[in-house]
Amino acid sequence: MSDAAGTRPRVLVAEDNPVSRMILQGLLAAMGLEVDTAENGVEALAASARTSYAAILMDCQMPEMDGLEAARQIRAREGDGPRTAIIAVTAAETKDDYRNAGMDAALLKPVSPDELAAVLGPYLEGWRTTAAPAAPKGLEALRQVGERRGSEALARLAKLCLRQIPQRLESLRLAVAENDAERIDENSHFVKGTARSIGANRLAERLAVLEKSGKSGNLENAGSQLAAVTEEYERLERDLRTLLAEHEDASGKE
Repeated sequence: MSDAAGTRPRVLVAEDNPVSRMILQGLLAAMGLEVDTAENGVEALAASARTSYAAILMDCQMPEMDGLEAARQIRAREGDGPRTAIIAVTAAETKDDYRNAGMDAALLKPVSPDELAAVLGPYLEGWRTTAAPAAPKGLEALRQVGERRGSEALARLAKLCLRQIPQRLESLRLAVAENDAERIDENSHFVKGTARSIGANRLAERLAVLEKSGKSGNLENAGSQLAAVTEEYERLERDLRTLLAEHEDASGKE
């Protein structure tokens, strides 16, 4: 679907992880697009019924209704009518199997501006995006948030990570102590998505191992896997605080 000529295409971001959602929203806005957001599949389904979107970027694992089911219901509602582009955005290790839910393409977190523009381009009917250069690896992805959107935007993201990740890691510690495989899977996946979104790839890799243990129910090594996650987060926390201090100094804030 597209808007009238001369107007900016509108895109929906359906993502329950606030860090991932903020980063995608910022990337799309920098490309000159109008952006709406939803926090789960139920909200995405309702928003897409109200508004004609050029594309929907859909996280696959969300509460209440996941992205795959939301995509299936959108396709069922569309029937033989106009078809909205639906693009999976995932922290999974592969990008396969989403077409079965009616999705058109998939992006693997962390999403770079160039990748985003390349995947979205065919669905924007000639809209010429203004994508920034591809984000480098590591926390340079966050540094580019500061360069594109200012120190305040970077500070909000860094502080959100510093608040959100420890909360989830505490839930992970309790889940490991209680041998709760479902909660290990859920919390590992959530923090992995945050880590991938900001380019903290080593933390994401360690969380992927713990997530796999949760999915399989084989928790024999969960304790040592959690220790590796904790050690890597401590390194990330130092880097985030250093980056935050640099930008607060640059903006004259305490």
